[in-house]
Amino acid sequence: MVYTPAIPGLAGGDGHAGWVVTASQQLLNLYECNPGGGADALMMMHSQATEFRMVDLQVEGSQRLLLGASKDMATRRECVSLHSLDINGNFMGLAGRLGLPPANTPQAAAPPSASQLATQVASLHHLGKPLAHCCAAAYGNSIVVYPTTIVPGEIPKQKAIWAAHSAPITSLRCSAFGMHMVSGAADGTVHLWDLRNKPTAPASRFQQRGPVTGVHLLNDASLATCSRDASLQLWDVRRPATPVHTVTSPDNRGIVRMAASVIGDTLAFASEVGGIYVVDLIDMACTLTTVAAAGRQPVQSLTWNSRTGHILAASQSLLVVYTQH
Repeated sequence: MVYTPAIPGLAGGDGHAGWVVTASQQLLNLYECNPGGGADALMMMHSQATEFRMVDLQVEGSQRLLLGASKDMATRRECVSLHSLDINGNFMGLAGRLGLPPANTPQAAAPPSASQLATQVASLHHLGKPLAHCCAAAYGNSIVVYPTTIVPGEIPKQKAIWAAHSAPITSLRCSAFGMHMVSGAADGTVHLWDLRNKPTAPASRFQQRGPVTGVHLLNDASLATCSRDASLQLWDVRRPATPVHTVTSPDNRGIVRMAASVIGDTLAFASEVGGIYVVDLIDMACTLTTVAAAGRQPVQSLTWNSRTGHILAASQSLLVVYTQH
């Protein structure tokens, strides 16, 4: 699931609160968000069949693209899928695919993996040159950077690829504040990457006790991470040895998803038993509030509506909008 405040050419302005795209098995769904709560908070506007199973989505609005960490269910091959968000073109239709692993690497000749190794995708376009019109994807323990501008028939070539962790990457996010990206892995390692040059080693290293399930750079000096060890940790990126603050999930179960509010003053997280909680980062004590009690379906995706402050949670069969009381 991914939220975007606007899609050029679609409804906007007063009375409108953005758009949500979800991916189920070989299906993309577009929902319109409305400012009020209740049954009309989300309205399905479009559904599009696709070849892929997509486990992570990102919107690149300036390029009118939906990026997906995807697996073609017919060929079992993996890729970053590019779907069009141009309403004057093939809206939500396939615009291209960026092969994972890249075609010019030895791994490309291997049979398709039974499990999905393409797990995360992040747009780098907002970082500007030389990463404008580029995205990063996690494939196994590697990060691949690709241009997203391709022409029909072209075999895309990656700009960079490197082994980022010793274990599979489970979280990948790009900074909104500078030329940095952060990745987390199944072994609990978290690496901060300086993208001003092709990375050869992390700029900083952090450690969770369990598999990392979320990373977010709150500002140029603060990092939030969460893990299946039931902890959410806040870090000063200049002092990576010890977290500044640790929050434990109230239900003492692993944290599976995390999302930051648009200005980074609040974090929402979800546990593996469906509990959803909010942490106030303005309060030095990091006050914790329960949004939804444990016992619901496990949350597969979590995000904020930047226009309303609502929290959106997607599970296997539900898409729920929560308000904070």
